[in-house]
Amino acid sequence: SWKRRCHRFQSDVEVDKVEELNEALILSELSYADSVEEVREGLERMSNAGSSDKGSRFKIKSNKDKPQWELLFCDTESRPNQPSHFLAIQKNASKYDDALHVLMVVRGTKSMSDLITDAMMEATDYEYRLGNAADGEGNAIKGKAHSGMVQSGKYLVQRHQKLLSTLLELSNKRKLEINLIGHSLGAGAAVISAMEWNSKQFAHANDNGDCSKMDDVKVSAHVIGFGCPALLSQQLSLMTQDYVTTVIADADVIPRMSGATLVNFLLDLWKFDYRDQAERDVKQALREVQNRFSTSLPPQSSSKNKLAFSIDDDD
Repeated sequence: SWKRRCHRFQSDVEVDKVEELNEALILSELSYADSVEEVREGLERMSNAGSSDKGSRFKIKSNKDKPQWELLFCDTESRPNQPSHFLAIQKNASKYDDALHVLMVVRGTKSMSDLITDAMMEATDYEYRLGNAADGEGNAIKGKAHSGMVQSGKYLVQRHQKLLSTLLELSNKRKLEINLIGHSLGAGAAVISAMEWNSKQFAHANDNGDCSKMDDVKVSAHVIGFGCPALLSQQLSLMTQDYVTTVIADADVIPRMSGATLVNFLLDLWKFDYRDQAERDVKQALREVQNRFSTSLPPQSSSKNKLAFSIDDDD
């Protein structure tokens, strides 16, 4: 088939990368859990993979060096531009590691609030800065982005800025490694969050609630997304290729759908003359019915007994 020939010429994917994507897929599925306890139990099952729990849907290949996550925050309810997600911290990191490892998994579309976020597909102005936010205008890349995804991604950053700064201070770490995972809407929000974290210095919230820049803290955010919707203009999208990995399942329509493609689809549908193909399908169905019940029908001795069917504009 065409798909098989197309895949044949794609570059090979390393086994380690496949295992990483498999674990990320399990985590993205876990984000659809209905309760905090279910999320916590799912993370524990993943940490204890390789035990006698053979029937677990969250079981993956055992690996002693595999990160083990402890749940810090979980919100199973979403609101418009505020997607459901959970936050976890790596509990088996080496004491010699100078980075604080954090996991954020963002849920995709599940409720009416998520549909409202999806529907806000107006292309809004978005600016991505290379390096620190204090840099000059020359380091700014401007483009367009999905309005609902931009607001959702910025919400995730603002929601946990104070918590992460407190964890950094308590752990005496000088680096912040954030792994973001999401499916569909969650993947889009995760990409915007990673862009926000990678494009500016990390802010520390002091006792007065003010955020001061932590100049010596390096922030690095990476994303694995499944079925990520179209959300960035080309130039902005190219700037994320070093830290964003997205997976598209063959003919999945969501990653290819945007306001422009929907309009083009409706225009093509309006111009399409369906009558010839509709008549062909109906005639074929009538022939099948006639063949199946031919024994109970009188023989067709003349053209008067033939089935006639046509579709007119008035139908």
